[in-house]
Formats: sequence, C-alpha cells, structure tokens
Amino acid sequence: MAGHYAPYVPGWDCHGLPIETQVEKELAKREVPPAEFRKLCRQFAIRYVEQHKKDFKRLGIFALEHPYLTMSHEYEATIAGAFLDFMEKGYVYRGRKPVYWCLFDSTALAEAEVEYEDHTSPSIWVKFAVVTGHRGDVAGIGSDVARLSGPPLPGLFPHNRALAFHPDFEYAVVETEKGCIAAGLRSRRCFAS
Repeated sequence: MAGHYAPYVPGWDCHGLPIETQVEKELAKREVPPAEFRKLCRQFAIRYVEQHKKDFKRLGIFALEHPYLTMSHEYEATIAGAFLDFMEKGYVYRGRKPVYWCLFDSTALAEAEVEYEDHTSPSIWVKFAVVTGHRGDVAGIGSDVARLSGPPLPGLFPHNRALAFHPDFEYAVVETEKGCIAAGLRSRRCFAS
C-alpha cells in the first residue's frame, strides 16, 4: 500500500520434531534406514501441505501456486548460501550454548518447543542495615536505616553480603511500620529537571 514491492508468499516449515514424531507413530516401531525415514518425512509434509492448500482455498486464500517450502531444494540452497556468506565474513564461530534435549524422543529441541510448567517461588525481602560512614553522616542518615532487597531467586541470598548505593541516583529515607528504609527515587542522570 506504500508503493513497495512486497508479494504475499505463503509457506510451510517442513522440518522438525513434530513431523518426525508423527512419522515414527505411523511406522509403529518398525525400523527403517535414515534415508528412507527422511523420504517418509518429506511425504508426510507434502501430504499436509496439500491438505492445508485445499483448506486455504476454501477460506478464499489464493496465491498458493508458488509457496515457499523449507524442504524445497531451492530453499535449502538459499540457506546454505547464506550460511556460507556468514562464514566468509567471519560471523560464524564455535562456542558453547545449552542445547535443549527431549528425553522421550532422544533429540534436540528448538527453544520455541520448550514449555515450562507453572511454578510459584516464594518472595522474600531482606533488610540490610545501612553502614553510613562519612557521607551518611553528612546526609544525616542514622544507624537505624535499612535498605530492602529482593533478588529474582531467593536461593541467591546466602551469597549476598552487601548492597551498594549508586552515586547518580537519589534516595530518600522513608519511615515505615518496620523502621526507616532507604528508598531509591530516580537517576539524576536520566531524569534531571
């Protein structure tokens, strides 16, 4: 609509664990060589692409004559070519990262395939007594003032030894039912008036 060439090209992701899992179910524990298994996975993907095309046409979605399919040889060649470009420019390196692993299927998972169960962690707040020193004396902060902290993981508290005050932040001492608390107000650098 803005005058740019942006064709609508629908497509299908034809690789991955869901397809492999369904093909294994259809094989019913029958072992096949890897090349045959890949062929069966391609056939499975094509079967459902064709079914989806029929469904889309019934919904009035056309432009399905030349969809992109991640299993097409042209698409795979484009990916391999892009990877080669990245390698030649020095963007590819070998490092370490976690690999999500499915114990049931004995295969790696994409991050998008990982689902977490709901979990509630107890919230905990700890009062750290303020050690004033010279600046605290100048600011009139007494030894009865504390600072609250609540890290994202309560299990980290045994390692906490101190909290620091940022020199560019403004703080106020607030009197509460539980005692005087030093509370951060704002960053002078970011919110200078």
